[in-house]
Amino acid sequence: MFRHRSTRALASLGLILILALTAMAGPGAILAKRALAENTATAVPGAVTPGANVAFDVHFKNTSNSNLSQFFLNAITPDTDDGAALVEVEWASRAGCDDSGPDLHCTFGALIAGAEINLRVVYTTPSSPGTFTVPFNFSTTGVAPDRGGNSHGDDYPTPGIVPLDATLNYGGAYTSTGGQVVTDNQTLSKRQNPQYTQVNAPEAGIAVTVGEATFPCPPSIGTCFGQWSVISVNGGADYSPDGFSVVLGYHGNIGNAKFVHVTDGGAIVELDECSANPAPVLERDPGCYFIDASGSNTIVTIWLVENGRLGGY
Repeated sequence: MFRHRSTRALASLGLILILALTAMAGPGAILAKRALAENTATAVPGAVTPGANVAFDVHFKNTSNSNLSQFFLNAITPDTDDGAALVEVEWASRAGCDDSGPDLHCTFGALIAGAEINLRVVYTTPSSPGTFTVPFNFSTTGVAPDRGGNSHGDDYPTPGIVPLDATLNYGGAYTSTGGQVVTDNQTLSKRQNPQYTQVNAPEAGIAVTVGEATFPCPPSIGTCFGQWSVISVNGGADYSPDGFSVVLGYHGNIGNAKFVHVTDGGAIVELDECSANPAPVLERDPGCYFIDASGSNTIVTIWLVENGRLGGY
């Protein structure tokens, strides 16, 4: 009887040890199996009007010590019945990506430890307000007829999300030409739009909403001309140290105009002329402007690091 109790006690102890070891080994085994990574998909601009184009800067970095022998990116385009569509992939080695159909499929080959992938994927958003979410998914398994080649079979979901807001009186959009973030209806024309605003985003890609709206001119300035150009970067956060350029286009010759930047904090900054374009980094804070002619139109490039609104006087 004593021996029977000992056997049961030892068996219970063994079971406890097995459970404890399983509890410790379970999560550890999962983490060891799945290569560590940084993966993001950032919308450019940060919000758009429904039906406008948006780009996603899609990033993956293998931060583990393991090589991935074959690596893929797939994304099924959502909301195609509401006008959403894949436009193109902007990537130095885009031969590895197929953007000819409604969905995206990229084959990258081997991704060694420490290596990274950066590409920009452009979509036309749905025509209805709400949220547009693209289910980007990096994986080591690919899709048929890919054969993966990794024993792990890992997936790295990387959703790209952008709000679609039809209530804004200005809204950003992305144009593939020149990699610019622009407003809708930017054409210079006496009949359509005598002024336009666009932002040339830095290579790193920043979420920008840009457009035009009506504000009173600050009393200290006196008389302003044209509409105010409204800039919102990274959801209202400042962007530094390199800054970004805002391009204002005006029909005709604006003469010896100057420009003012009213920051989100309410400060009124009368800008000086830039010594060159691109402006030296030191001149981008608090900002400067550079005037150029384009046929019968005037193009003004303003370098900034802060959000706010811009006007001429």
